[in-house]
Amino acid sequence: MEGGELFNRIEQRNDKPYTERDAARHIWMLVQAVHHLHTMDIAHRDLKPENLLLTDKTNDAILKLGDFGFAKEDSPMRNRIKTGDYQFPDVEWQNISQQAKSTIEQMLTVTPANRITISEILKCSWFT
Repeated sequence: MEGGELFNRIEQRNDKPYTERDAARHIWMLVQAVHHLHTMDIAHRDLKPENLLLTDKTNDAILKLGDFGFAKEDSPMRNRIKTGDYQFPDVEWQNISQQAKSTIEQMLTVTPANRITISEILKCSWFT
């Protein structure tokens, strides 16, 4: 994709912070993509930053979901998230809304039966 990976785009925004509104917009597009796959009984099974691609280099670029099948070593933070051992450190999350924290926490629930569903995420007020 011409816009490259979302992860790289965020890293390159030195002059302008990646805002909560930016995150909500991108997560909303990701959730819509996953929801579409689920309606077709398809599970992506490899959601990771490298598979989130942008259509172009503008701020309004559309996020697309890709799957390249390349395995990469997990970072310590990813390992903590996968086991449910994550927190919202005050310094990094102090300006983030409670709605955002709650939505993200529900999405990161380890036990699938307790995790928020894609349909429920689509109804979250954080995106509006």
